[in-house]
Amino acid sequence: YEFLKRDDPLARGYVGFARGLGIEYFEQLTSERREEVATRGGRKVFRWTVRKGLANEALDTTNYAEAAATLKGWTRWNDSDWELLIAERDAPPDAVGTQLDLEHQLLAARPPTPSRPAAETPPASKADPLDRLA
Repeated sequence: YEFLKRDDPLARGYVGFARGLGIEYFEQLTSERREEVATRGGRKVFRWTVRKGLANEALDTTNYAEAAATLKGWTRWNDSDWELLIAERDAPPDAVGTQLDLEHQLLAARPPTPSRPAAETPPASKADPLDRLA
């Protein structure tokens, strides 16, 4: 929940939200709380538990996204790493058809396919069918 407190959009971990998400999204985002629980042996541990009656899919997907960013190394990137990525993504495609190659293939003129010659039927045998029995 620490990231939700950050006000600076350039700070590591800042979370920005689109307008119009609605109260249900934010209830899901804050649906878990850290509680002290006793184990069978009587030892006290802390666990995250979902508050009754609340879904937590928004929190789960946020946590998955943070884990994926950490695994990809994005959480350790500096400003120059991000600027390189932005420059790469903003650059025009190298050649026609590379950006939207599927659409390009669909719209490109197709070369005509050669037509197959009609299959020839063997000429009817004029021999007497009884000749085969000889």
